[in-house]
Amino acid sequence: MNHSVRLTIGGHGIADLSWRPGLEPDQFQHAVTALAEEASGSGLRRIEVALPAGDRWARRAVLRSGFPLEGTRRSVGPRGDGTYDDLMLIIQAREAGLGRNR
Repeated sequence: MNHSVRLTIGGHGIADLSWRPGLEPDQFQHAVTALAEEASGSGLRRIEVALPAGDRWARRAVLRSGFPLEGTRRSVGPRGDGTYDDLMLIIQAREAGLGRNR
């Protein structure tokens, strides 16, 4: 298992996906796919990923791992300069094939 990418399991069968900065895109995509596969038998209903709208490589890697885009939350991600960034909300749900690539 790659400890650079992890799931934090919350209530109601929902987990948040997080990762440490500095991963190569291919390494990140592989780790996300592996975690989703591993989670498929764990009883989770949803894996949620919230990332800045401008983080193109992370968004691309998560989408390529089989996570569909659910929506965009406007101006909710705080930035260091006092402004706010849009967050892309990407979900992998059991109904959408949790743990399976599309």
